[in-house]
Amino acid sequence: MLEPLAAGAAPLSSSSETTSLDEGFATVTLERARRLRQATSRFNDQIAVITPTSNVVERFFSQAKAVVGMHCQAMTPLNVESILFLKVNRSYWSAATVRKVVRGTQ
Repeated sequence: MLEPLAAGAAPLSSSSETTSLDEGFATVTLERARRLRQATSRFNDQIAVITPTSNVVERFFSQAKAVVGMHCQAMTPLNVESILFLKVNRSYWSAATVRKVVRGTQ
């Protein structure tokens, strides 16, 4: 049971890579770097496709944070969605429009 701790015993390798006696530290390191470059190069083509978030989206998330704020547990998802919809589309309605909708008159 304590054989790995005995003097002269080779340490147990925790990694899945086993190095032979001819491979040195530099060879193993260069091989790891090559594999890492190959793995990351697969995603470089996809990075160009992902569009950055626009200012409109950033503003929307800021408004969502302000709306939800401390009342996040008391609001249903439908209420949050309705409030955010009204905030984003504020230019399409006025207080008179809201009054008409609430009263049910046209």
